[in-house]
Amino acid sequence: MRDIFHYDIIREFNNKYYDNIITISNVVGEEMAIKDKNTDEQRFFYVAKKDKVSYLMDSEYLTKLPIKIGSKRKIAFRNKAYMYIDSAVSVNIKPEKKYDYRTMINTFLPYESEHLEPELFTIHKIIIDTAYNSRVNLRMVSYPGWLKDSPLAVLEQLRGDVITVNKPSYAKMKKVLNGKSKILGLNEIQDLETKDYRALAKYYEDTGDFKPKWVNDTKATGDTGDDADLSNHSSITFYNFPEKDDEPIFDTIFKPKIRSRIMPILLTGGSHFETACQHKFDLVDPFISDEEYNKILSFLRTHKFYETNWFTELQNKKIYKNQYQFRNVRWERNYQTIMQRINLYARDEEEFKRMETRLYGAIMAYEDFVKTYTQHKDLKKVVVEEKL
Repeated sequence: MRDIFHYDIIREFNNKYYDNIITISNVVGEEMAIKDKNTDEQRFFYVAKKDKVSYLMDSEYLTKLPIKIGSKRKIAFRNKAYMYIDSAVSVNIKPEKKYDYRTMINTFLPYESEHLEPELFTIHKIIIDTAYNSRVNLRMVSYPGWLKDSPLAVLEQLRGDVITVNKPSYAKMKKVLNGKSKILGLNEIQDLETKDYRALAKYYEDTGDFKPKWVNDTKATGDTGDDADLSNHSSITFYNFPEKDDEPIFDTIFKPKIRSRIMPILLTGGSHFETACQHKFDLVDPFISDEEYNKILSFLRTHKFYETNWFTELQNKKIYKNQYQFRNVRWERNYQTIMQRINLYARDEEEFKRMETRLYGAIMAYEDFVKTYTQHKDLKKVVVEEKL
């Protein structure tokens, strides 16, 4: 069986399943109100962009996404051209338990046999699934090629409500948060302008405190404040181990109150010269067979089943007691949330305890890494906040 989660295979699956379809990730900007010239009645719309085409759709379709476009027509609005969606039908994936939870996780990106840290990679996949279905706020560091953001990239293709952003700017933050993503993955946060730093710091402060809304206080810069719904949103920040001693890291960029809100995880394995995942992601024939199509669809349906039924499924298992806890209440909340899914995955208590020890060790390893990295530095020369 080929690697069915290869990006090219997933793209072919989407071409087949999502042909002529609009998903939540295609929606841009805020809701618009337009007055009908004939009746003076207010109508409400959203703009969706796909394949360089701007679609104008009635607001009622937002709760039905993804939708398959039926009929459409070209119109002009505010000196711009749009394809107005006259008719569409919802093509939401049917939730169905095709696999148990353990099989679902093992089926998704099954690269453990080619990874230098196979159990930690499994835990990482569980963490990403947890982030999709619950609220967690994490930061992760590893060497390049660990596959720390690959699960997000695949879910972004398959579910449409997961977004990864490189070099997050203030403008990017506003756009992606208005898209109501389940997970926002952030990469390359080292070089930030003052405006971007303030917006990102406020985002970490709000989401890390599990607040229902991000409110960007921009009074200092004279801009209009922005807000976004965080009620069903997880934040995961990724970055690589620095190659040079003077490179900034998360802990030298943000204040202690921000660091205390975002739980850290260190992903061991590999180096700057050897990737932890040794799987060969070669070019593949993008043609997808019926068997491959059905396997991906089975995974999707199972993933959606556990999106709403994971807690019920957990209650049908023996609940194991955690061995560790944190005094930091925000870290503890993240930790407890992840451990529930590990409980759902674990075959028995022995495996549960082993996986918990591995996760706890990864958190403490991050703390050791920061102490080693910063002990010989004067942080005032590095911390961005000192420059503001």
